[in-house]
Amino acid sequence: MLKAMISLFTFFQWYFSQRWYHFRAWSMGISLVRTTMIKGKCQITGGAISMGPETIIQSSSLDARGGLKIGRNVIMDQATILTAQHDVDSPLYPTIYQPWRLGIMPYFILTP
Repeated sequence: MLKAMISLFTFFQWYFSQRWYHFRAWSMGISLVRTTMIKGKCQITGGAISMGPETIIQSSSLDARGGLKIGRNVIMDQATILTAQHDVDSPLYPTIYQPWRLGIMPYFILTP
């Protein structure tokens, strides 16, 4: 009985932490679906981010100032994605923003 209560408590703890992550992401303008899972300490900054269904993001840093679209069934663990770079050929060294698309093929895995 005690093990069942502990596992039930663990499930509710996980469920409400995911709801909190989703609420925070939606308030930042990130497009998520219900089956997207955000775990660990993720740093997500920038503008237009879209995450597909059954995507897992764990302990990653996402900079989406240029736009980032993550497809379905993508697993990212300790990944860093930057959508901005500098034009090193220009004397003014301006920042260039380019959109990224990940997860065209199912189960595309990014690891360091």
